[in-house]
Amino acid sequence: EVELVDLLADQPPRLAAYDCLCLAGGNPFHLLHCLRSTGADDAIDEMVAAGRPVIAAGVASCVLGRTIAHLRELGLCVPAMGCRDTVALGLLPFSVVPSANRWRSCRREFSATLKKVEVRYGPILTLDDDEALRAGPGLEMIRRMNRSSVYHHAG
Repeated sequence: EVELVDLLADQPPRLAAYDCLCLAGGNPFHLLHCLRSTGADDAIDEMVAAGRPVIAAGVASCVLGRTIAHLRELGLCVPAMGCRDTVALGLLPFSVVPSANRWRSCRREFSATLKKVEVRYGPILTLDDDEALRAGPGLEMIRRMNRSSVYHHAG
């Protein structure tokens, strides 16, 4: 059974009781603000600690990493929507750039800019449109094109 949860309308702390959670799309600044202001970030920490998976696709994958501040410096056209807290959930040992295949194809300087931004913010994982992340326990990068291709990171 799949249940759709609206973080602003529902009771996010009950997320900790779910078998798994999938975060999809949206604005990472707004999503991070919602996770923090509703307590859903604590519920996600509980889920991961209990060994239940948290899956994130698209820009939602950014909130699982170390920071979302790098998105502004990369100029990825993501409005901050008043969010000043750019420290992400820290479930991953790096920050994330979603839809990297699109940015590489339309911006010649993307790879060079990414390297400069990594100097300031630490390691950054790029995800293409056909990839998602699963955190806890460990980490998996899920590729839709080849479902058996999974990146494992213990830790």
